[in-house]
Amino acid sequence: MPVMPHAIVRSFVLPFRHTLPVMPKQTALSGNRSDLDSVADNVGAELRRHARRTPDRVALRFLGDGENVTHRLSYAELDRQAALLAGHLLAQAQSGERALLMYANGPDYVVAFFACLYAGIVAVPAYPADALHREHRARLPGMARDAQAALILTDRAHLEQTLAWLPTLRLSRSPRVIATDALHGDIRSDPSDLPGLTGDGLAFLQYTSGSTSQPKGVRVTHANLIANTQVMRDSMGLTAADVTVSWLPLYHDMGLIGALLQALRWGGSLVLMTVNHFQESPVRWLRAISAHGGTHSGGPDFAFRLCAERVSDATAGALDLRGWRVAFCGSEPIRARTMDSFAARFAGAGFDSRALYCCYGLAEATLLVTGNPPITGVRCIDADAAALARAEVVVADAAAVSATAVRLVSSGRVARAHHVRIVDPVSRARCPDDVVGEIQVAGASVTDGYWNNPEATAAAFIVDADESAPGAATGHFRRWLRTGDLGFMREQHLYISGRMKDMIVLRGQNVYPQDVEAHLEQEIGALRGGRVAVFPVTDDGIEGIGVAAEIGRSVQRGTDARTLVDAVRRVVARLVGQAPDLVMLLHPGGLPRTTSGKLQRSSCGALCGGEPFDGFALFDARLIQRGHLPASFQAAPALATETERQLAAIWCVLLGTRDVGPEDDFFALGGQSLLVNQLVARVRRDMAVTLELRDVFASPTLAGMAARLDEIRQPAAGSSGMAAMSEAERMMADVRAMSGEDLLRVIAEDGGR
Repeated sequence: MPVMPHAIVRSFVLPFRHTLPVMPKQTALSGNRSDLDSVADNVGAELRRHARRTPDRVALRFLGDGENVTHRLSYAELDRQAALLAGHLLAQAQSGERALLMYANGPDYVVAFFACLYAGIVAVPAYPADALHREHRARLPGMARDAQAALILTDRAHLEQTLAWLPTLRLSRSPRVIATDALHGDIRSDPSDLPGLTGDGLAFLQYTSGSTSQPKGVRVTHANLIANTQVMRDSMGLTAADVTVSWLPLYHDMGLIGALLQALRWGGSLVLMTVNHFQESPVRWLRAISAHGGTHSGGPDFAFRLCAERVSDATAGALDLRGWRVAFCGSEPIRARTMDSFAARFAGAGFDSRALYCCYGLAEATLLVTGNPPITGVRCIDADAAALARAEVVVADAAAVSATAVRLVSSGRVARAHHVRIVDPVSRARCPDDVVGEIQVAGASVTDGYWNNPEATAAAFIVDADESAPGAATGHFRRWLRTGDLGFMREQHLYISGRMKDMIVLRGQNVYPQDVEAHLEQEIGALRGGRVAVFPVTDDGIEGIGVAAEIGRSVQRGTDARTLVDAVRRVVARLVGQAPDLVMLLHPGGLPRTTSGKLQRSSCGALCGGEPFDGFALFDARLIQRGHLPASFQAAPALATETERQLAAIWCVLLGTRDVGPEDDFFALGGQSLLVNQLVARVRRDMAVTLELRDVFASPTLAGMAARLDEIRQPAAGSSGMAAMSEAERMMADVRAMSGEDLLRVIAEDGGR
């Protein structure tokens, strides 16, 4: 039975310990129990019940090559294999200890997860040690150490690399590594005696996408799973006759709960493929739905976008998507444009746009929090951007929609027997409808905290008086999850507007990264859809904007870096009134992402910390202001006229740069609204031209602004052209001769930032 020599791997046993959140002793808690109509209290027991009632029904079909069924498990066979493996696990570890699951999507992963449930061993869903993304590989050791894993479960295909990875954990006692597909033996004599088949205690740890050094393991109980799969069934209309198709990773809550457990909890069937097979050819997902009669399937926004963009007309025409009743979309910001494009692209294949099911959830609430009723389609509003920046929701009028509105997609209604409230992040007061605040959630799906992390648990889970409860006046309390997400309620629908930690504050105004990202993708064709991240940066305590974008190799070969950086800065400046301080053009795959594929905006700033910068181009205005220019941005085209040279000298002082070209944009170089007034004043003083504010916005390039100055120049200035030219040249020479410190001093003395 052992899968490797004991000289290589040693097993050890740790006492089962976990941390529960501290609650007031005399409070009456609601939300821990509900009126949900299921009598089950254990997900493993549910699988066994189906195995006895419908033993021959197919539980799992695995598309091993992304196209064809290579493995098939009935409910009876899945139950048998899970019980067999559970017996082996209990010979190696005690019930309550943790097992790290290091597989790619496949039947071995499914069997191992249910075996842990059967044995009462706490599963820690993970992925192989050779994960493609650097961030994923870096997170694994933290997960293993935090969970204090007693077992590592994998397969023969990944055994060697797992053993090579194990010493990097630097643990005093190593977990025992088991290649589960190499095991042989008889099932335990009394399968009903498996300790995990009774009770509603801890089922598994779902590690969230926190920092690589300090991952947080969400404690998901059987009671949480029962509650959340019940409300998903209510919301999505699942039955035993339904077929779920999924490529989503099983280490992620949407793949594990939203696909695997949701399908098998109700006696349905799951068609599974690997993430890599989907990424290689997104149409495989749709072909699987077409071929196997998929009724329920989904993923993040980017999955729908990839299919809309990459599937050819001929391929789309060969699909049959008429049976797809619930196309759920969540896990990242949902774009109305993506939903519209997907629905239009596959209408000819029989896809009903009303099947699009936009939802919201998170691991700390097990999974689902809100969702639209089935076959109701996408619901959107066009919110005025200026009002949204003030945390207010005002529906934009039709004339302003294209210019100033932000289209937001509803994430649906609150799940039955659960609660959502919107809270002001500062005052903690509850917000009325159409006011943006932090989303907080309560109900039976809300977990009880993070594994062995009381500080993080206390910060995210709060117990306070529930003003909505009938007994609030007499001391009724409810336990709330602080999601960190920003949103608002409108007509009983939840809308997501961003995340608190991602939000950027410029001059007292809120800037939502998703809005800026959408504008950049729309305005600049060279930027890849879903491959742009906007994030906050600071300089001397002043918050600004950073932009990181993946640039395709073919675009890199045919595009000038400075031109593309200028375009990015120009679009952002025109949108929010301030150019980004930092622009990073990255190679494909360069953006940091979570294990589920979400952009990690908070990690983007670190990409420029190394030397040398690993990307296509880097522009950092903070370094330029200190006298450092990237080589690719040193030379600007020559200035052609006297007016251009005069104006350039003023720009250089105000913007803190040493060189500008005729096509440079004042706003793209960092000219925000405060500097516009200073520019107008300096031009009027030094050039004796009555430049107006509207002229700056109408002609933002150096050449365009200079031409405008020539049009309105006072006649008296014409007699001193040579003197003016020499003065402009002297000013430019003085600017270039200044040290970075002197230049900053001049800017400060002139009233610039």
